[in-house]
Amino acid sequence: MRRGILLLALAVCRPSPLGAQEPEYFEQPPPKPKFSLRWEALFRYDSFYHLRVRPDIQRGRFEVRPELTFTPSDRFKVAVRAVGDLGTDNNSQNARNFDNYRSDGAMLDRFYLEARPGAWTILAGRFGMPLAASEVLWDRDIQTPGAAVSHQFATGSSTLTVTGGGFYGPQREGDRSRIFAGQVVWRGGDVDRFGVEAAAAYWDFDLEDLKSHLVRQNSPEPYAGGQRPESGFRLADLLVRVRFPALSLPVTVSIDGIHNF
Repeated sequence: MRRGILLLALAVCRPSPLGAQEPEYFEQPPPKPKFSLRWEALFRYDSFYHLRVRPDIQRGRFEVRPELTFTPSDRFKVAVRAVGDLGTDNNSQNARNFDNYRSDGAMLDRFYLEARPGAWTILAGRFGMPLAASEVLWDRDIQTPGAAVSHQFATGSSTLTVTGGGFYGPQREGDRSRIFAGQVVWRGGDVDRFGVEAAAAYWDFDLEDLKSHLVRQNSPEPYAGGQRPESGFRLADLLVRVRFPALSLPVTVSIDGIHNF
């Protein structure tokens, strides 16, 4: 009898195997709402020469961008970003300097709501373009007003994301041209070792309300309000990116094919 009690006590007191997890009887509390502040700054100098239509351009730019984010839960976020610009050229020179933006001033550059119910992502406000695109087609630093919806499908070790959205023109001069776009993106591999991204997208640019001086080197046609592009921009974009480390540095190789219908 004593031996049986001793064996039972040893069995009860013996520690659990290393790495074994005890069952959880209580749900983890949701993360607390929090505010976060981050900022970035840009110092830039441009020099353009051998221009056919005007003298050379030399200009310096300084820009600072503070952003405040409120995250009430892991499925919802609100963000606001301000931009302050100071340049060596005046705002009156922006159009003739082929500049889409004001060189001096301050404004709200980004303000948006982001919701993530399950595998969905919903964006509304003014934010960075949610579609995968190279610098050939879209400057990733441009924030544009509009709305977008994405849904992600898990396909084994990879993911498939479908995104659609509508946007207004991003220029800071009251441009009201419109953009409609849709995309399918497949992502696989490991971004820390060898990752692959393949995307197919269709972009439709409605440029009826584009300001005349933004037509620039595109072929123009005159109309009552000034001039506009001679043809529309309806683009098919095929993009492949490969990411891998080399000598402890991240490397991205990108191939982008664009066809204007």
